[in-house]
Formats: sequence, structure tokens, C-alpha cells
Amino acid sequence: MEWAMHNREVLDMKRIPESIIIVGGGYIGIEIGTALSKLGSSVTIVEMMPLCYLEWTGRS
Repeated sequence: MEWAMHNREVLDMKRIPESIIIVGGGYIGIEIGTALSKLGSSVTIVEMMPLCYLEWTGRS
């Protein structure tokens, strides 16, 4: 998959994407999504469970 990245590869991106889809609502996905959102990306997080990390830990 040409545009798929591992979480470690996101840290090596040369530019901030206009938009991004993150697969996984665990703590790593939430942290990367939050950082990219703060930098200006439009972020969508896709999670297969009914709740993401922040919701099931009570930190939302």
C-alpha cells in the first residue's frame, strides 16, 4: 500500500498532510491524531471497537 504508514514512519513525514485517516483508536492513534490535528491536518480516526481509548479509560 503506497500511502499506508506504520506509526513510527509518521514521525519522519516531510510535510503535514492536509487530511489523514488513522486506523486504530488506541493511545498511539489518539496521540498521533491529536498532534497532526494541532498542526493543521483534518484527522479521521477509525476504530473497530465501539469506544476509542479516551472513552474506555474515562479520559474524554
